[in-house]
Amino acid sequence: MATLVKLPQFGVTMIEATVVAWLKEVGDRVERGDPLANIETDKLSQEVTANATGVLRRIVAPVGGTIRVMQAMAVIGAIDEPEAAIEAALVAPVAARKAPAVAAGTTVVAGGGGTSALPDMAPVESEVRASPLARRLARELGIDLAHVRGSGPAGRVIEEDVRAHVAAPVAGTDSWVLASPLARRRAREAGIDLATVPGTGPGGRIVERDVDGAIGARIAPVSTLAAVASTPAPRTSATSLTRRATHRFDAMRRIIADRMTASLRDTAQLTLIADVDATALVALRDMLVVAAKVYGHRPPTYTDLIVSIVARILRDHPRLNSSLATADGGALEVAEWQEINVGVAVALDHGLVVPVIRDADRKPLQAISQEVAALAEAARAGRLDADSLQGGTFTVTNLGQMEVDAFTPILNPPQAAILGVGRIAKRPAVVGDALAVRSMVTLSLTIDHRIVDGAPGGAFLRDVRRAIEAGSV
Repeated sequence: MATLVKLPQFGVTMIEATVVAWLKEVGDRVERGDPLANIETDKLSQEVTANATGVLRRIVAPVGGTIRVMQAMAVIGAIDEPEAAIEAALVAPVAARKAPAVAAGTTVVAGGGGTSALPDMAPVESEVRASPLARRLARELGIDLAHVRGSGPAGRVIEEDVRAHVAAPVAGTDSWVLASPLARRRAREAGIDLATVPGTGPGGRIVERDVDGAIGARIAPVSTLAAVASTPAPRTSATSLTRRATHRFDAMRRIIADRMTASLRDTAQLTLIADVDATALVALRDMLVVAAKVYGHRPPTYTDLIVSIVARILRDHPRLNSSLATADGGALEVAEWQEINVGVAVALDHGLVVPVIRDADRKPLQAISQEVAALAEAARAGRLDADSLQGGTFTVTNLGQMEVDAFTPILNPPQAAILGVGRIAKRPAVVGDALAVRSMVTLSLTIDHRIVDGAPGGAFLRDVRRAIEAGSV
């Protein structure tokens, strides 16, 4: 039986990927789990593996092509399977998504013990039965839920329905143009009609670079560019500015922008701030640096020490290690996680990623230190795998190396809390009844007030503060 190989979703922010190389050729024998292709997203490189045993019968995603999550990449089948079966495997998912639930031009309305068909009336999005995850994804992708066919209980729209809708757009609107979500968003922002943009992606699909080209052609034709180059820019008005440089708002920046905007929009963020005497922590690290030289291992950073402290203290504050989740019936509930997986924000040249230290509360300091260093190196080299970015339950972000004293970190959804760490610097402090010079650090704990109240958030921050002041890791 022919089996469709689809692009998996490696991480919750992944929307699409580019095929870098095929590791098998059409006609090759493959076993379930064998590497089939290398793909790249804005954050990582990853292998796509075979989901069945058989022969690679068809490759539909070319090298260099950009495809979306759950879009067909290839077909695996028997060596003697007819071509009609291969074609059917490719067509069936699209046909299933496009199949109408009711007759064209009608909307089914439930209630009063039955249903009725109302001609030419589209449901209001707020009235559409949909899961919270589906609503959030629809907002991020600019999808009207009224046009999405639900496959959940009683026709409820779930997250997979939104993704399927984007992969197989609805005819009769501008969605009929085959285009990636990033291309659609870019076109909306610039006022570009996608129907006028030629696509260079698989099957003529419009990708982001196509829209960027259309914007460039619209804003600055060659003749206009020549005229601008030969004419000095006027400087008589305060609004006449000269660009020093222009940087592309690439996929990583767009995902960061979308997630941070959604985080601020969809959560109730409260930041608690505490100045902490880190003198004992500094003394502890100085001792560990000397020991590291003796034993020949990597000395721990202050971030490593904070991660170790936070992970241990989270055991006594499970509410800070939780997320807002959707129950089977669609209601929201707070899920407290058994695992304590601490994400560590890593700055890149054009953005940031948050690799995860799993079971950080059960690992010794040296293991945490080595893992943080390895993940940071892999992130900066673009070699992080998908698993390294998933499963975080709490995040630590440290801007101390940039000499930032304090800041208000933004939550990393769906986590309930994130701890921001400023630089450790000598400042005057009161010790007992006397003024002294101490090594001080400012901690900023941002919590989702829907999940965690100020008092338990403050209790957690108090315990972290006491551990730092005691130099207890």
